[in-house]
Amino acid sequence: MRGKTVSAAEALCMLGVSAGHVTLMLDSGILQGYRRGRRTYVTVESIEKRAASHPSAGRPRAHAA
Repeated sequence: MRGKTVSAAEALCMLGVSAGHVTLMLDSGILQGYRRGRRTYVTVESIEKRAASHPSAGRPRAHAA
């Protein structure tokens, strides 16, 4: 993985979300990063992209069928 990385703790401070949410975003591919042992690292580029997309808070609305 190329580019600058920060710890998951730094990422959650930068994004204003919980540790669990950072893990979910990594698992779903929203954020890019890797795990080394018990530590998780996230690329600064993916954090900046996520912050720039201005995601709304809360659960996404279900589409009316």
